[in-house]
Amino acid sequence: MMKDKRVEVEMASALDLLRDREADIRGWLSEIGASCHENQHHLDAGTPEREYWHHGYMMAIKDVLALLSGDASTLKH
Repeated sequence: MMKDKRVEVEMASALDLLRDREADIRGWLSEIGASCHENQHHLDAGTPEREYWHHGYMMAIKDVLALLSGDASTLKH
């Protein structure tokens, strides 16, 4: 039972970190990158925007995996 509680606490901490990061990025985008939502250049094949979008998505997945595996020390943001 003690291990289950520890896992619950770790998961709650990971969710809090993810929610905070999402709120930070959403705030930044609303101030700086509002045109991203309208332009959607990351959908255009062969563009640098698409390359950067996929890189960012890959890094986000790596961060989530690190949080879920309990290795948040590897986060670079």
